Amino acid sequence: MTICVAAMSDGGDRVFGASDRMLTGRDVEFEPSQTKIIGLTRSIAILVAGDTAMQIEIIYRVRSDVKARVLTEPDNWWNVSDVADLYSRYYNEARSKRSENAILTPLGMNRTSYLDRQQQLSSELVIQIADKLMKFESPRVQAIVMGVDTSGGHIYVCDNGTVTCQDTVGFASIGIGYWHANSQFIFAGHTKHKAMPETLLMTYFAKKRAEVAPGVGTQTDMLMIGPELGSYITIGEEPLQTLEQIWQKAQTKRKELEKEAQEEINKYVQSLTDASTAQESPAVPEVGDDTQVVNPDEGEQAPTEPVPNEGPEPDEALPESGT
Repeated sequence: MTICVAAMSDGGDRVFGASDRMLTGRDVEFEPSQTKIIGLTRSIAILVAGDTAMQIEIIYRVRSDVKARVLTEPDNWWNVSDVADLYSRYYNEARSKRSENAILTPLGMNRTSYLDRQQQLSSELVIQIADKLMKFESPRVQAIVMGVDTSGGHIYVCDNGTVTCQDTVGFASIGIGYWHANSQFIFAGHTKHKAMPETLLMTYFAKKRAEVAPGVGTQTDMLMIGPELGSYITIGEEPLQTLEQIWQKAQTKRKELEKEAQEEINKYVQSLTDASTAQESPAVPEVGDDTQVVNPDEGEQAPTEPVPNEGPEPDEALPESGT
């Protein structure tokens, strides 16, 4: 129940990110004054969506590893892909721990003892346990790992333990509002070769577009990284207010254009209706039994021919039978 977006510009050398502040924990969601954009280094950030408790567990371990190397090797810049792989690794470990607690602990086992005792257990039980461990469903979590390293800007999406690179597409969205955000980039024809101002605007517009989805918050946080290493910038309140004003003006103009288009199509359809009505021929009345037909030669009304099977007048006496 959230939205996080990222987009590249300037040939992929610069990366923008945006998110709301909505947090979800099981059946509870709220929007605190706390950002969901987590700066890992001065060149890499991670934007998170999904179950808050599991995200905290994963991010804590990712940050610990990243920080440890930065302290010991400050000149050894992290690759964005390596951070994404760290997230995937710690997700799988968190899921493994949860599945072990849910499936093996009630049987008095852990993963090590389960493997050691397989020869003692029935083959059917071993298969059942393995199937449950494989199909165990942990809370869904997603993350965008974005930033700049020695090879340029990058965007990676982590969906549970699956990692995909979005550098070729040039943008990415996660959370319940992802489809709305992606449609903004698609309709705008966004690529990573767009200029910085246009990408800044489209990233903000994509986040705002996603607010129509249920569970997406209205507060917005943004950042920019690149093109140089160590160029992490949090976009402040004043630029965000300016972007909001531009968004509101764009929405007003869009509604005005939609109204004009509706009026134009209404006039067009009415013109088609009027033209169709004008072309219709007047109906010719049918000739009834008592209609007088005008003789064209004499200019007089001629009586209509009697109907052959017409019955006698009511006053006429019927002949008696047999006469």
